Amino acid sequence: MIGHTARGCAMVVALALAAQAPGLVSRAHAQETRPEPDPVLRLEAWLKHDADRNETARLAGSVLGLIMGATAIGAGIYVFIAEDSVEWQILGPLLVAEGAMLGGLSVVLFTMTTPPEDRWTRWRKVRAQGVSPEDVAGFTGELRADVELARFQRLTSAVIGFSMAGGGIAAGVLSLASDDEDARIIGLSLGIGLTVIGLATGFLSLAIRSPIEDDWSEMRRGNVPIEEAATGIELHVAPAIAKDGGGLGLTGTF
Repeated sequence: MIGHTARGCAMVVALALAAQAPGLVSRAHAQETRPEPDPVLRLEAWLKHDADRNETARLAGSVLGLIMGATAIGAGIYVFIAEDSVEWQILGPLLVAEGAMLGGLSVVLFTMTTPPEDRWTRWRKVRAQGVSPEDVAGFTGELRADVELARFQRLTSAVIGFSMAGGGIAAGVLSLASDDEDARIIGLSLGIGLTVIGLATGFLSLAIRSPIEDDWSEMRRGNVPIEEAATGIELHVAPAIAKDGGGLGLTGTF
């Protein structure tokens, strides 16, 4: 039972940290820029850059979600059939349900455009008819609103992360008071996992700004992005088999 619990906790921590990785990589990517004196061309460049980035993230997220959903469904069916313990009998259907949810969300992500993509479409229509100062002010205001929302979400994520870490520490401390050894191990495992994930989320949210915040700073300096040559999205999936289980390894180039 203890071995099953430890592996289950390790799986939860690994999946949670892996889910944070794409966003952190995107945030850490430095964008090269060049000066652009024309405010219309400057705004247009950042609108297109924001739309392209969101489209790439949307498509990559849908593919990753389908892979994770299929993996969760397969793992859920496997543990439900192969494991006899009550814990895994409960976990199996939960994994299947989570996989179905991820699959449905991925289909929606693949077919639905994001607000920045819709904004770029609206801008192109306005550009074809002639851009007025009111149009420039309106689209600039939309970008500024996105920046403030991203900053708010980042700070909120930091608060949630530190709160999670506090809850993890409390869970670990309280578990020490239990007379049952299995309960202590489970409580400590969950407490350590929550603490690690919470601290990582909190500190990274404070330390690394979101891409739209960096874009806004560059735009205010009078710069535009230097677009890199499109390389497409490459995903590689490889099976990983161990003595007591298995999984999938995923690497990608965006």
